[in-house]
Amino acid sequence: MDKLPLRSYEHACSTLQALVSLARVEGVIPILYASQSCVYPLQVATMSCRSSRLLTLASKMNKEEIIFGGEDSLKNQILNTYREYRPRVIVVINTCISQLIGENVSGMLNQMQQEINDCKLTFCNTGFNLPQGMSAGNDFAWASLIEVIDAPGHLEEGSIGLVGRSSSDAEKIVSLEIFLKEAGIPFFSFPASHFEEMSRISYAETLCPVSVVPYLTCVKANARFGSATQYFEIPAGIEGTGSFLKKIALLVESKRLLSLIAKKEKEILPLWRKLKKEYARLMPNILFFFGSGNEFSLAKILAELGAHVHVMTGINNEFSIREKEILKQKYKVTFMDTCPSTLGDMIEELKPDAVFTDMHTQSEAASKHIPVFYNMLYAGEYGYDYALDFARNFLYFLKNPVYKKWEKILKNWS
Repeated sequence: MDKLPLRSYEHACSTLQALVSLARVEGVIPILYASQSCVYPLQVATMSCRSSRLLTLASKMNKEEIIFGGEDSLKNQILNTYREYRPRVIVVINTCISQLIGENVSGMLNQMQQEINDCKLTFCNTGFNLPQGMSAGNDFAWASLIEVIDAPGHLEEGSIGLVGRSSSDAEKIVSLEIFLKEAGIPFFSFPASHFEEMSRISYAETLCPVSVVPYLTCVKANARFGSATQYFEIPAGIEGTGSFLKKIALLVESKRLLSLIAKKEKEILPLWRKLKKEYARLMPNILFFFGSGNEFSLAKILAELGAHVHVMTGINNEFSIREKEILKQKYKVTFMDTCPSTLGDMIEELKPDAVFTDMHTQSEAASKHIPVFYNMLYAGEYGYDYALDFARNFLYFLKNPVYKKWEKILKNWS
């Protein structure tokens, strides 16, 4: 019999992240189709992640509906939402219970769409998606929006679609957009802050994902709009960002973009080399223990600086497989295939100088008196400037006298 781990280290439920991402898009209202026990904590958890003017609603299933289905309640909530708010899109987030009892949410929405002409209805199935709950929630949410974006009938020649991971990327991809804009390359970004802007991804000739997460999103977009996807690598760190942008330049034959890249790297490389010397002196040993997809990009930045990096991830799709090979071959990152019984066991084995992990596992790492970083706080990790800023700040924490004092106490008193 296989030995089971003592603890479950899967990330958050995918429903939570789908709700967060959709709730931050103007013109879109997500409706949770779930029991009260799911609805309340999920809506509370998203309150700090979205603007107060943007809504998340729910069709709360009572005891009888959990057994026999709550289709009538869901219909009423959809109609009430439409009449009260007139959104561009309503997304039903279909959770575990309705999937278990086999409700046909898709068929019901198809029927209702005939009654509601100026609002698109769509859905995404969530739950049951651990250990990649956060990343799956994002991908399923974006794929559900792709399903209701009309195909324009033509693609803009030579255009690029930058496809991100989460709703926070709507602001963070600007670090890449600047280069394309200055080079005169037409581009469309997905996600964006408003549904109308997101819909323009339908014109992109080539989709270039900036994360390993939006695999299903890209597959759906290619099938619906006739675009193609080129996965280069995550544009994180100096080398990763440069490689990503250079491949776009070669794809669209833009000498102007190559010139802009060379100018930026000439400016930033002297500072980067100084930081690499500092990291070479410290030779930090870093552990990434699961994450929302940013375990790949943050690992890339630190590995480029010379850190020894170990990664435990639950994401497994075509994009992540390609990125793993890049990180293994070019950056010498170590990926662990087997989850330990406890995070503490892995810390004892690897002896890391710092751990990036989730909130519910922080206590295990903190009890070992080493720096612990909550990986959800490190979003939008793309581009040259982010890499430089992150490298500087992480170096400061490694040198923080609080941790040095702890090390001295442990050495003297075990």
